[in-house]
Amino acid sequence: MIKQLVNYLRLHFPRLYFGMVGAYEKLTSGKPTIYIFDNCGGSFKEYIANHTMDQKLEILKNNLDEYSNHTVDVLFKRLLNYPERKYGLRIVPDDSFIIGGMLYEEKPETRKKVKHELRKISRNIKFPRNSMDPSVFYFDHGLIYLPVTIKEYLYNTDFIDLGAYFGDSALALTKYNYRKIYSVEFSKKAIENYRLWMKINNISPDKFEIIEAAMSASDDNPPIYLSGNDYSLYSDLRCEEKEARIKIKQRSLDSIVEQYHIQPKFIKADIEGYVLECMKGGETTLKKHRPVLSLAIYHNPYEFFETKPFLENLLDDYTFIIRKMAVKPLGLRSHAETMLMAYPNELKKY
Repeated sequence: MIKQLVNYLRLHFPRLYFGMVGAYEKLTSGKPTIYIFDNCGGSFKEYIANHTMDQKLEILKNNLDEYSNHTVDVLFKRLLNYPERKYGLRIVPDDSFIIGGMLYEEKPETRKKVKHELRKISRNIKFPRNSMDPSVFYFDHGLIYLPVTIKEYLYNTDFIDLGAYFGDSALALTKYNYRKIYSVEFSKKAIENYRLWMKINNISPDKFEIIEAAMSASDDNPPIYLSGNDYSLYSDLRCEEKEARIKIKQRSLDSIVEQYHIQPKFIKADIEGYVLECMKGGETTLKKHRPVLSLAIYHNPYEFFETKPFLENLLDDYTFIIRKMAVKPLGLRSHAETMLMAYPNELKKY
């Protein structure tokens, strides 16, 4: 009876439920935090409450490898049970107990290995202090998981970097010897720093092209107003960010590829909740060039549950995998840095 009441409160009165949980944790624990993104395009809990999740999960997990399915199961438990950011709770048990258990990427021995490798990488790449993200510099946006033949195929080809930040992806991916990387970013400050860090690292200007735009499903969508006060950590979907708004033109992936005559073999997108819309605006590119994809799907439920089914319906004979590339599951990193990787199966024979 008590368990049924608790579940009823969690599903139908989440604010009351998590308020009670928070009060209890404050009295008994005082440990660090775990919470869920809810300010980047939609509430996971509202989405879960309003959809038939058994069906959604079945479609998402269809044709995934065993570890991808395990990752989805673990993350879904966290999305279901941890409070969203809007509840203001910052109290959870430490990482000796994490709902769903620890993924391989989160285990202490993995974190130790990643830390050691990042220390070695930092000797060769100059970057802003505290900006060496494991998902970028260790996991290479998921390329580390792909067969060697696919990584070799990418050498000396065109890369597209959607959500360029300060150029961290452009720097980390130099090991793949891309012909040129086309980096899309809306923040003027981020673009300025991108150019600076590429220069500091002696990356020739003919190796990269910076495109100032926000990604969308269509060029016909009206301009949007985004925060230009910081790097690309803010977007129109982060509803509480209202200061320093700047007007940004929306561009589709197809129109950018056509204008710049790009032949993309690898596309990375971490664009603060717009990945699904971006893929809808890139159907021609995806079908024609059949690139390897690395897509951040953790910002909102539409990215997480609907991007892979959309691409699976669009693209024939592709392999999909899902991996979480944040190595410590505290704060929003309980589900952050979750990437959908995809590649055409003909590359297995390359």
